[in-house]
Amino acid sequence: MKLKDIEYKEVVKNEGKIVVFACGKLSSLKIVKSDIKKYGGDPEDVLIKKEIILSKEDFKNFNKDYFEDYKFLKNAECGYDTELEKSLCIRVTDGSESVVVNTEGYSYARHVGLEK
Repeated sequence: MKLKDIEYKEVVKNEGKIVVFACGKLSSLKIVKSDIKKYGGDPEDVLIKKEIILSKEDFKNFNKDYFEDYKFLKNAECGYDTELEKSLCIRVTDGSESVVVNTEGYSYARHVGLEK
């Protein structure tokens, strides 16, 4: 498996947020937004462990294909914390727009949501 390597900045957050996740594993931001609009999404209280800041061009490309493997997602500390009873996620942003990702240990954006 070849991981896509793009330049990014990482900021530690540990910030609680309400995120509306799309239903299932969807491949792009356009489909995620459509799914949330159509079905209402699945609101969840999550802990955002860190923020990944991409260039506008890389963020745009990232949002076209969530099934691409990325180095910045490889060790993202995502999953579910049974003690906190919260999903552990990361925020991926270009500084003006963002998505929340739970990789569940994979190197691709397995579950993608939008902050409320």
